[in-house]
Amino acid sequence: MSERGRVLGAAAGVAAGAALVCAVLAWGSALSPAAARAAPAAARAAPGRVIAMAPNLTEIVFALGAGERLVAVSEYSDYPPEARRLPRLGGFLNPDVEAILALRPDLVIVRDYSRRLEEKMAAFGVPVLRVRDEAIADILVAVREVGRALGLPERAGALAAALEREVDSYRLRPEPEHRPRVLLVAGRTPGSLQDLYAPGAGTFLDEMIALTGGSNVFGDSKIAYPKLSKEEIIARDPEVILEPVSATSYAGTRPDPADWKVLGTVSAVRSGRVHVLEGDYLLIPGPRLGLALRDLERAIRGAPAQAPAREERAPGASAPAPPAPSPPPASTAPAAPRP
Repeated sequence: MSERGRVLGAAAGVAAGAALVCAVLAWGSALSPAAARAAPAAARAAPGRVIAMAPNLTEIVFALGAGERLVAVSEYSDYPPEARRLPRLGGFLNPDVEAILALRPDLVIVRDYSRRLEEKMAAFGVPVLRVRDEAIADILVAVREVGRALGLPERAGALAAALEREVDSYRLRPEPEHRPRVLLVAGRTPGSLQDLYAPGAGTFLDEMIALTGGSNVFGDSKIAYPKLSKEEIIARDPEVILEPVSATSYAGTRPDPADWKVLGTVSAVRSGRVHVLEGDYLLIPGPRLGLALRDLERAIRGAPAQAPAREERAPGASAPAPPAPSPPPASTAPAAPRP
């Protein structure tokens, strides 16, 4: 398993001009051969039994008001709360193929890095929609692609447009006088600074740091999520260290800022600017992008981040409908870290 694969399986995570969106749309997502063969039928009837194999994809389906069509979701699909009632069929590293097939889905939605699962579904004639989610533009495209696949193009267009307006509101701001050097931790071993990962160039987290006034200290990395050494962190000397967490992150163990005291020469540690940010949406490239931008900006500028209201939802999204009745629980593989 590559370092990139480990991080994409973790978090888990985790936002573009119209021209860029159109360019990504041309190649950013694809239906499997099985889905292509099923296209005429899909045109007559939108899929009614859908499985979303990543937390951000689950959120997109609910944000489009189609949550009642979901018959199962991936591990760590915890938002909205209705998603927690659905069967969980593994994740990026451990999809439960047998359980997926047993539910007889009309459509399985996967991330771009799930090609092996896509191939297995295609072998059984199960339609698959594969979407990219690495950059902000990809998120907007994913919303539109999922909406089209569900027969909800107008609703998806409205949601994508609202997200794009939020992104543009940050993009059009004046250049800050100073961009603090920011280390955003995408994952690490609880209680230590082992297995540290951070976003590299071109990822949606890298873009969000720039949009909210910071400078990603690993923004020159050609690896999407490089594994870090303590020596590299000391050399790059971040002024702010941010650790997004959620109730299910790190197997329920909340990161402790005191763990960073071993790097006492780092500016962020010396000045006490090591912050644990509550909110799983900070690492999920989905429709709560605006909330993530808000909290990152507050942390980078020094204002305390605030947890969103319990029922706060993505802009343009309707309240999710109650989920479909859950079929008998399917066995799942051991949980993988959050993507």
